[in-house]
Amino acid sequence: MASTYTTNLNLAKPAKGDVDWDDDVNGNSEILDAAVGQEHYPDGRHKNTITVGDDSNVIDKKIVANTGEANEPYLSYDVSEDEFVLANDGQNAAAILTRPQNTTEVAKSGKRFSTLSAAISAAQSGDVILVYPGTYDQGSSELVVNKAVHLKALGKVTITGSPPDMQYVLSITADAIVEGFQIVMTGASSDGGVVKIAACAELRKCSIKHNGIGSTSVGIYCNGNGAKIVDCDVENNVSFDGINVGSSGDNSLIDRCKVSSNGLGVYVSTGANGVLIHNGEISAGGSNYGISLSAGITGSVIRSCIVRKSGSATECIHATGAVSAKIYQCCFNLDTGAIDTDITNLIGTPYNVSDADV
Repeated sequence: MASTYTTNLNLAKPAKGDVDWDDDVNGNSEILDAAVGQEHYPDGRHKNTITVGDDSNVIDKKIVANTGEANEPYLSYDVSEDEFVLANDGQNAAAILTRPQNTTEVAKSGKRFSTLSAAISAAQSGDVILVYPGTYDQGSSELVVNKAVHLKALGKVTITGSPPDMQYVLSITADAIVEGFQIVMTGASSDGGVVKIAACAELRKCSIKHNGIGSTSVGIYCNGNGAKIVDCDVENNVSFDGINVGSSGDNSLIDRCKVSSNGLGVYVSTGANGVLIHNGEISAGGSNYGISLSAGITGSVIRSCIVRKSGSATECIHATGAVSAKIYQCCFNLDTGAIDTDITNLIGTPYNVSDADV
């Protein structure tokens, strides 16, 4: 019998040695009835009995639903990929069956986890971690999100920390989503930063604040190819960059963000090509540029933004050398010379040079 396509069945992940993985208790029975047939033994078990191996050899890395009949459905589980494959001809895959998304809750009291680090440690990629209101202080330790989870705040949730030099309150090293948090550095002299993104992650609807930090600390250091910073506020980093896109931050996105009361607003480093800054309000502090582009970068796009320079700075958008960029539909608080003359090929003009405070 030829294999036919079946939609994703979202079966729960089995435990090693589990011979009753299709039992009603774990919610798999009805799904399997529809997928591999409704024949049962007198004791209620599926005729297609399922056994999970112990990973001691290649054969044990499969779950097999099999009665010996020709062309009957079977199920296999790939341990390395953490997914199931359903087939109906004994050979060809008919569908990929994945473990459903698990949800973990974190609260100051009354939930399984009371710290963010413990919840992340117990989670698996694809899980959701819901965090209830309160302040979660990391002290001098970085909070590292090293799994592709969705870390989401419910209500007002603040993450604080006073990390040592060159470290961060929050460091994202996997393709995760971090959403809805206020993240505050409380240290007096650290030259690290508040958030570091070192993967194709998304920081969403977060408020990044800095209190009494060092002279070279940064609000968000984005060094992940394809990273996204969306709907975020970055403020009060008095002396240094609000957002710094590092040399590995190619193709990153800064979308609908407000960057204010920092030193330089957004800095794009040498090597970070294809960066898109869209629909933002970006202001500098002290005497600085709203946006600064490093010499030689390519593919930068600044679109539909309000960009303000401050003090004696001469441009709203500055370049440290020759840069080819697309800048259009933007407003500036400088009547002439808003864009550095080293920036060429302003594809997509006209752009509006006007009072950004209007």
